[in-house]
Amino acid sequence: MEPGTDSILHMIRNRSSIRTFSTEPVPKETVEELRELVSREDRGPFGNVCRFGLLDPTIHPFVDLGSLSSYGVIKNPYGYLVGAVQKADRSLVDFGYLFQRVLLEATKRGLGTCWLGGTFRPEKVASYFPLRAGEMIPAVSPFGIPAEKRSIIDGFLRWGASSKLRKPWGELFYHASGNPLQEGEVPLLQDALEAVRLAPSAMNRQPWRVAIEGNRAHFYLDTRGEKKSPVRYAELDLGIALYHFEAVCREQGNEGRWGFDPPHLTFAPPEWEYITTWL
Repeated sequence: MEPGTDSILHMIRNRSSIRTFSTEPVPKETVEELRELVSREDRGPFGNVCRFGLLDPTIHPFVDLGSLSSYGVIKNPYGYLVGAVQKADRSLVDFGYLFQRVLLEATKRGLGTCWLGGTFRPEKVASYFPLRAGEMIPAVSPFGIPAEKRSIIDGFLRWGASSKLRKPWGELFYHASGNPLQEGEVPLLQDALEAVRLAPSAMNRQPWRVAIEGNRAHFYLDTRGEKKSPVRYAELDLGIALYHFEAVCREQGNEGRWGFDPPHLTFAPPEWEYITTWL
């Protein structure tokens, strides 16, 4: 059965990165709903606290939105969704998990969003969203009403990142024996794994790998080709994938929790870094 248009899987399937926005203002009630959504601090699966905020002309009429992103990538944003997290073990995974939840709530309200990691100015954002001791801003997202026509730069970036291309199941998901997992072989987790496959990632690397062992799903990061940077974007990407998986599982009544239960996989290459298991 196909999911309804209000399902989390439908939103995941239909969401795309929006960099070009209409000059039409976002309805006041929608802005207030977003503000309420981001007003509370929350913990991710690894226990790190993340806090979020909204930069928009309602509260910050003098924010220079054009100065927050670089390279002229973003056109006509109504505002920005921003966030911060302490520098700690797996805090970037927690940030990716919680920020994607916020972005999908914005999608649910008809807004366009786009993950920005290396193409925003953290010092500028911090001047409007002050950091606490030990915090960092890993990523931000513009938001607004999507424009009917994308800018040339937007279209080029979308093409360059191959954002509509995704690796097939057999390259991302595996049986514990090492055999590639094919669609339909694990009906209980079919939609949740598809939501993982469709998760956005930096340069569309899709660095996650999942091994299925009975009713457990073991998540790894494939570190091959990973470049060193102040922000480990692969952990942000993994957090997004974890949220997709859990949200679809819970929506379909497949309850579980995240835990640490590394399996002994004889086929896993040494570059696979174990992260967590859905129990």
